[in-house]
Amino acid sequence: MRLTPLKDIDCGGVSLDAFLQQHRDSYVPPRQLNDEARRFLAEFEAKEKEEQQRLDALKSGADAEGWQTVVPKKRRSVFHVLDQNRSAKTNLALAQLQQKRIQKGKKHLQDFYSFQQAALKAKRMDRLARQVMKVKKTSQALMPRKFNPV
Repeated sequence: MRLTPLKDIDCGGVSLDAFLQQHRDSYVPPRQLNDEARRFLAEFEAKEKEEQQRLDALKSGADAEGWQTVVPKKRRSVFHVLDQNRSAKTNLALAQLQQKRIQKGKKHLQDFYSFQQAALKAKRMDRLARQVMKVKKTSQALMPRKFNPV
């Protein structure tokens, strides 16, 4: 058995060196990636500094008409920037999750005492009983009457 060097194998007109070069070109060199990350961070820090200066200017005093601008003391999270880049589906899912949390919080505040819980349970049972009766009536109305000749 004779071994053939990989460079001599016919690959349909495309050489192994071309494949290797294409593979190498598909990756970003670490130095270039590092430079790009530093440039991005520098731009981000400059924007943050600008925003902070703008807020400080608003906090400093009244405008020409004497109105004072109220600036929130709480710092906004970084996620407000990401909200704009998310898909509508993701934003919808987050809104639903937030709505569930709000409802859970409201539910937690309501029905604290045992008599409130008992009253709520009675209401639910009454509602279920009414639904069962309604279903019974509709099912009886839909059932054909049996014919019993005597």
